[in-house]
Amino acid sequence: MDVLSSISGFIAYFFKKIEEHLKKPKLKVEFNYSKLDSVEFKFEKGQGISYKLVMVKVSNDGKATAEECTAKAEIIRSRFLYAENGKILGEKDFPPNPILPPMVLSWIRKSEAKDDFNKLFKPISIRANDYEFAELIEIFSFRTPYLRGDLKLLSLEVNDIIKVTIYCNNAISKSVCLKVKKLPTYEQTTSSNKDDYFEEIACPQL
Repeated sequence: MDVLSSISGFIAYFFKKIEEHLKKPKLKVEFNYSKLDSVEFKFEKGQGISYKLVMVKVSNDGKATAEECTAKAEIIRSRFLYAENGKILGEKDFPPNPILPPMVLSWIRKSEAKDDFNKLFKPISIRANDYEFAELIEIFSFRTPYLRGDLKLLSLEVNDIIKVTIYCNNAISKSVCLKVKKLPTYEQTTSSNKDDYFEEIACPQL
């Protein structure tokens, strides 16, 4: 009888674990270029500014809500300036390394959320079979394109690799990476020629 109870208990535990696994969130992260074909607007220092945008699309293909999710990005760079006595002498190539700790990206949700800057960087939950977008690269006509993080602006350089990972309370995504082949421009970059500027690559092992 004890043996049968043990077997029954093991079977119940086994099926419970399978059920829990099947009900977990399943995150899928993709780069999205649809807003390279339209113009976004925002106010900065009292002036209206137009820009284009590369986004990250985060889908939850699992059976449970992904709770309290944060999108983080970091730039991996292998080109560094070197100097002597305060004078820049040239450049050296090193193994790729992150140049800053990961930055939190802003979620694009409802238009009214943009009225409260602090809400843009707060975690959100993503329901099963739903998706959300986060801002990644802003492209202006009058400045170098940059990665927009939580209260930080980081200018991009050619050959930069942008690594994006989604962290939730009950799930972590596989990281995805985007290489900057050449700097995108407000006037010329569109979704149809994005491959001239960006390349989706396997993330390097650091």
